[in-house]
Amino acid sequence: MNIPYVLGGIASLIFGTWLTIKEVNVYRAGEQDKLGADIKMLGGALMFVMLGLSLIIKYL
Repeated sequence: MNIPYVLGGIASLIFGTWLTIKEVNVYRAGEQDKLGADIKMLGGALMFVMLGLSLIIKYL
């Protein structure tokens, strides 16, 4: 068990979850950006969630 990787995974998971919820609320309110930055942020948030989960699973 490697503690820095597990803590980094937890931090990534928390940040990704927060950003996902924030971006979903933007889509619900209908306040999307015309340039598509919101969909890119949502994709990045989902990648943070996947990265956090993989770090936690691998190093536990």
